[in-house]
Amino acid sequence: MKPVLPSDDRLPERFRSKVAESETGCWLWTGATGRDGYSRYRYGGKGSKTGVAHRFAYENLIGPIPHGMQLDHLCRVRNCVNPTHLEPVTPRENTLRGDTLAAANAAKTQCPSGHPYDDQNTFVDAKRRIRMCRACASERMRIRRREAKRKEYSMRPILVTTEHRGVFAGLIEDDQDINARSMPLKSAKMAIYWGTTKGVMELAKDGPNGKSKISLAADIPALHGITAVFDVTPEAWKKWEAA
Repeated sequence: MKPVLPSDDRLPERFRSKVAESETGCWLWTGATGRDGYSRYRYGGKGSKTGVAHRFAYENLIGPIPHGMQLDHLCRVRNCVNPTHLEPVTPRENTLRGDTLAAANAAKTQCPSGHPYDDQNTFVDAKRRIRMCRACASERMRIRRREAKRKEYSMRPILVTTEHRGVFAGLIEDDQDINARSMPLKSAKMAIYWGTTKGVMELAKDGPNGKSKISLAADIPALHGITAVFDVTPEAWKKWEAA
């Protein structure tokens, strides 16, 4: 390789001394480079601001870089500072041209399931800022709803009393240990006032009546201090849900 621009005053001697020409025409930077492989150059000498050498070469030999644009290496050699090997492009275009995961993903025309990434089937996740497949998103939603309904059907209604004299009716998983002193209760309602019912057993068998005062439903992650558990009949549970 041989030095380039030995007498071009548009570039400082200190800059030219760090450049060597390859057989492909690249001006290879022999000075400092960053971890990303791009050249580093102190524009004003020792103690001054450090910039990218290929930008310095382009601005001095070609002209200003348009606002909001980035220089893309057409030669794909990151430490090349030959301005004729550089092209101003948008940040997105620069990313898509690069050898990166983002570029590889952007070049894909189908999702992993084979659905097309077209206008009708594609939307952008606002939080992660990535393309999403509508067909796959709909399928995931369908599966979640089916799973939620399956769990709903696999739950059974019970009535529990607590050590603080609370009475709650709600749903538990079929495999829930009913001897536990603490358990989660879904769609739980509390009997604030029993009305004319004769007791807990009647609340479990027949449900609350018109004079009973029942709280709104809420999911309880863990109801503590349980003293007794009773199965609620289907007829009684309908009344609990309606109360």
